[in-house]
Amino acid sequence: MAATSILDRSFWNEKDEYIKTAIDAIAATNSPIRINKVSKQLTTCIVDSYDNITSIYAYKSEWCSRIGQILSNMNITFRLGIFHPRPQPLEASESSGNV
Repeated sequence: MAATSILDRSFWNEKDEYIKTAIDAIAATNSPIRINKVSKQLTTCIVDSYDNITSIYAYKSEWCSRIGQILSNMNITFRLGIFHPRPQPLEASESSGNV
């Protein structure tokens, strides 16, 4: 018998309030809203809710999607909060092979 995930409607009905509370707390600081900030605010809730059945990648993705969905429903502009540093130019010695 295949295991089923807990990420169903009843799961999210309960967690949505936690998500909204975290969003409100971040908004109160006048900080930019980012999905990663919200998820960090919810770390304990997210970790404690993990069922050890759902793929950790799917679980993380579902939480990020749900946070984004709630932010959209609340008409809050947000970012993912993932920073990609610009590639740095290679030093002259590295590019010429003189290391």
